[in-house]
Amino acid sequence: MLKPVASKLTGKCVVLASASPRRRDILTNIGLKFEVVPSWYSEDLSKAEYPAPYAYATETAVRKALEVAKRMHERHQKTPDLVIGADTVVAIDGDILEKPADKPDAYRMLSRLSGREHSVFTGVALVECCVCEGKLQTSVVQFHEETRVKFAELSEELLWDYIDSGEPMDKAGGYGIQALGGMFVESIHGDFLNVVGLPLHHIFRKLGEHYIDEAATEREPRRRANAAMGDSERDVDVLIVGSGPHALTLLTLLRNPGSRPWDSLSGLFGGLKLSAAAKGRGGSGGRRAGGRRRGPGAVKEMEEAGGSRGTAADGRSEEVEPALASLGLEEKAAEDGEETPLGPQLLEVMVVDTYGQWLVQWDKQFTALNIPHLRSHALVHTDPFDKRALQVFATQQRREGELRALPRRLHILDENAFFNDGRVGKRERRLLSAGGCARQNELYFTLPSTRLFRDFFTHQDRPFWEGLPTGRRLKGHRSGPMAVPTVNDGQPRQLSVAGTGMGAGFVGKTSEALCIKIEHYSLAGAVTAGTVDAILPVLAAAGGGGGDGGGDGGPIVDYFQVTLKGGSTVRAHHVVLAAGPTRAAMAVVPDWVSSIGERFPEDRLLHTTEFISRAGGSVANVVSEPDEHVLVVGGGLSSAHMVLLAVEAGASSVTWVMRKHLQVKQFDVGDVETLVGRYAHREHGVRLDGLPFLRQFYAERGPRRRLDMIRQARKGGAVTPEAYGQIRPLIEAGIVSLRAYCQVESASWSYKEQRWRVVLSTGKETWSGDRIWLATGCKLDVAQDPLLANVLRHFPVPLVEGWPAIDDDLRWATGCELYLMGQYAALKVGPHAVNLAGGQAASARIAKAILQKHREEQQEDSSSRAQEFIDHMHGLMWC
Repeated sequence: MLKPVASKLTGKCVVLASASPRRRDILTNIGLKFEVVPSWYSEDLSKAEYPAPYAYATETAVRKALEVAKRMHERHQKTPDLVIGADTVVAIDGDILEKPADKPDAYRMLSRLSGREHSVFTGVALVECCVCEGKLQTSVVQFHEETRVKFAELSEELLWDYIDSGEPMDKAGGYGIQALGGMFVESIHGDFLNVVGLPLHHIFRKLGEHYIDEAATEREPRRRANAAMGDSERDVDVLIVGSGPHALTLLTLLRNPGSRPWDSLSGLFGGLKLSAAAKGRGGSGGRRAGGRRRGPGAVKEMEEAGGSRGTAADGRSEEVEPALASLGLEEKAAEDGEETPLGPQLLEVMVVDTYGQWLVQWDKQFTALNIPHLRSHALVHTDPFDKRALQVFATQQRREGELRALPRRLHILDENAFFNDGRVGKRERRLLSAGGCARQNELYFTLPSTRLFRDFFTHQDRPFWEGLPTGRRLKGHRSGPMAVPTVNDGQPRQLSVAGTGMGAGFVGKTSEALCIKIEHYSLAGAVTAGTVDAILPVLAAAGGGGGDGGGDGGPIVDYFQVTLKGGSTVRAHHVVLAAGPTRAAMAVVPDWVSSIGERFPEDRLLHTTEFISRAGGSVANVVSEPDEHVLVVGGGLSSAHMVLLAVEAGASSVTWVMRKHLQVKQFDVGDVETLVGRYAHREHGVRLDGLPFLRQFYAERGPRRRLDMIRQARKGGAVTPEAYGQIRPLIEAGIVSLRAYCQVESASWSYKEQRWRVVLSTGKETWSGDRIWLATGCKLDVAQDPLLANVLRHFPVPLVEGWPAIDDDLRWATGCELYLMGQYAALKVGPHAVNLAGGQAASARIAKAILQKHREEQQEDSSSRAQEFIDHMHGLMWC
């Protein structure tokens, strides 16, 4: 929706007739270019004349927008093309609650809302302006959006504390849901941004109906029907549950069906081989120090500028592919200046998430554990079309310092520790360095900061040059300088790539600079606030349902009836579960916890899932007293972050208990030497160096064997060198005590002393302290997931220790168009399924399957598909 609308608005004068910083931020965050001109309208309408609250809000919005349009035309000698006016009111029992006049008025409003459900209405006016014979002509489109909000019971003390904070005074109904007032909200049904002040999805739907030729949109009748039904019932092609990185990658593919995700990086790396199995120099060559044999695929460095340059069969310079790849563009775009259209938006896709925004749960987890940077490297992210996108984003934002280089050496104090990332030579280290990434042509295996990735994530629907000064020169990938484009009379922006040094074959039949149009990804406003309570497959009648499902005479799902919290339903023909098993019910809790006989304060023993929920973005919420003694149980990266958090919060000592040795590993799956593909090694019959592992994994058909391979590849919990580098000084100082090959045998709580007494397995050692934190992970078990209960009943699939054996398209079963992502899909995607690389791999499979079904295309044979999976994951640098 955003892409075609934004292209129509490019170069136009768009004005927001509101002084609200919240409305301004909503439009800014989607990349819309606009001006803010607050309305001078006095808002003196009589509420008695408008019995319906939405009618009052809508009329107020119209008058605000018209006042700004007329004032700008008459006083500023500048006529806007489009003015957006909005007015938000809260209504309960038919009464309209606007902004409180004073503190007693705020108390009156909030007291009425306490423990009850109310409605938030935002009236919107879109005023299109033009000048005819010197006179202003306006055309008004007006509408409203309703969101229902349920408050918890509020105590007198809480009410006055909130009122004294000053937050209620400039907000309709006396609260701000995006700030402190959000603590009062027990449930929400409808558009979250509508409560904030601007129903973004509804606005762009109306703009789309106005600016886009209806004949170009195949699904317009359904969209109009959905608009008429409102939020109580919708009919969509695809419903995605969850709004994390996996969901965003999938939506990007579904919203851009004419584009193709990367399936090969041969051009992108200019000759860099990612696996020891790649053909080339080296052979079975000699020995190195320590008796290790070099693999046949030694890394080939990229040619230096000015070196020999070959010519492809089509006459183009061999520099063409790396240059295009650096921009994330398809080959066809370079031929004779052609453009590859993305095609119409074929599917109606709805994303449902409790928070109604992208990445909120992901952000809560990283914030609660204070994770500074990602474990996945910067070439694996959420943009399926451009591997270089995150690195380019960091460069154009001048944030190269947030791309952390991988550590060169590490000394481990624990004699039991296992570290498998130390055998990389100097040439490979150069490829793993962040230094000079803004100046060089190569791509780098660096670790992006959490903040950088979050900002990149929210900017994915915008061109990468957004925010740069017009005309700024950028250095391209062997392509000469690139000029940041300007806006030319409403035409789409163009990115000019100078032809200097690229060869005549690159330019094609003309000698002009190549101009390539970069499209938006159409992702803004895609998330709807809601919590899925149940997914019910509605079966087609015998002999009906069509499609290719149920070829063996089994049941076929006609559609899924998805029930949201609050009672509304969505009718979806495909459902994608992109939310992982992070619920507390799936937490792995050691047996000794259930053996604790005494009652103890809940906050004194927390699992990671509870820790994240209680922290709410601040560790002070879980560690409230200085000089406490904390016991952390677990050996993975989460346990390391909890150790650091405890120390940062003022704990005087932290005991770190793990049942095996400390394992230091750069990535969840594989290691640095595997990434660059220099060495080959085998463990228990499994090749663990990149490409051979993928081939062996996808060739294995038995789910039990695949599960074993996944566990071998991941090797259980491991700590990154960066995290260990922070903890090591604390071990040396005696603040952190590491207990390897140690487990808790029993624990008891003393009410008298208000402390824990814990017996450890290492020589019956005891520990006494204040808090116990469990970083023991979550157990995957589809049979325990309430969202999948109905599906499992109608379509039973084999389960291996709770892991579902779904089909290669990540579809639940033949005839059942429910797709799984993340850890649920691991038996098909591989050990990397839960990581960003696995998210891209799963998204590519699911998007292809859904689009093929709607286009009624035939699937490839299984052998070609296996090679497709191998090539795709290998290209993603799956470690």
